[in-house]
This record gives sequence, structure tokens and C-alpha cells, in this order.
Amino acid sequence: MAATLYTPGRTVWRVEPCRRARVLIDGAAFFAAVREAFLAAERSIFVVGGDIDSRTELIGDAAPTDGLPTAFGPFLAELVQRKPSLRVHLLLWDYSLLYAHQREPLPRLALDWQMPPQVTLCLDATVPFGSSQHQKLVIVDDTLA
Repeated sequence: MAATLYTPGRTVWRVEPCRRARVLIDGAAFFAAVREAFLAAERSIFVVGGDIDSRTELIGDAAPTDGLPTAFGPFLAELVQRKPSLRVHLLLWDYSLLYAHQREPLPRLALDWQMPPQVTLCLDATVPFGSSQHQKLVIVDDTLA
């Protein structure tokens, strides 16, 4: 099945080995891992995510001790202030109005206008009507995904 599903140049750009992987099912484990990875970032952070709320708490089972805010938006803003050479790129789903009552209102206000210039936001509105995007992809310094 892998040979037909992952065909370089046809169904995927290329296939590369992965030295280690982990599936993070628990939200607390995911947010703690994201926070840890962001703190270690030196050059770049790329986030492709269906729905990211600037108010999401990036905490695991225990409260962080790094002195940064716990909510995603303020955390990111403070992180790039502390690391001026760090660039953050966010590609988020520009959700349908059908989902507006369940989402953060005006994500462009929360994640673009209130961020330092090192953080860029792009909202993807090309998702077909009535559908949604749920996956999240985080890449740090071109080495951790």
C-alpha cells in the first residue's frame, strides 16, 4: 500500500525517513510539546493549522516556569520580542461563517494586527464550502516537525 500511496513526484513531493515520531492525542501533551519546541526555536517557526485560537493555553500537566504568558497569542508575541531574529509564519483556515459561533472572533485581529512584525499570518479561504480543516503541522528551525 505504501508504494501506491506515497509515490514521489505523483502523490507526494518526496519520501524521507523519520528518525523518531510520536502521536500526541492528548491536548495537554500536544500544547506542552509545542511550547517546548517554540522555546527552543532559534530561526523559524511554521504553523499550518486548521483552527488556532490566540487564547489557547499552551500548558501541559504542570504550569510552565519560563515566565512567558500561557495563552498562545501573548506567548508568541513575547517570545519574538525576546528572540528578535526568530520569524514565525502562521497559515490558518479562514473558517466559514457557519463555524463563527464556535471560534475566536476575528482571528486576524488577534493573531496579525496585535503581533510584532516577526509574526506573519495568512488565512486560507480556499477550503470548499461546508468543509473544515483540522490537522495541525508545526515546523521549528527546519528540523523539528
